[in-house]
Amino acid sequence: MHCFFHLVNANDIIVDNTGVDVADLTTARSLALEAIEDLKRENPGDSDDWEGWSLAITDVAGRVLSSISLDPATEFRARPRRRQLAS
Repeated sequence: MHCFFHLVNANDIIVDNTGVDVADLTTARSLALEAIEDLKRENPGDSDDWEGWSLAITDVAGRVLSSISLDPATEFRARPRRRQLAS
């Protein structure tokens, strides 16, 4: 399955135009959590900047398969979700 990792908040979307091939959604979530950990490790003082942001895992049709909060108040809570991502 091919999926994309978009960074999303109420006003903006940072689109992943490349995506990645994964075996399943569990693998996609694992990769997403690793990427989030890398971001936070590279920029440890920027945690307040992630307030209101989430990482949306989408399929090729743009359907949101899962969303992981980047907000420090809801640290890395994965939420399965099925909706169309507006672009």
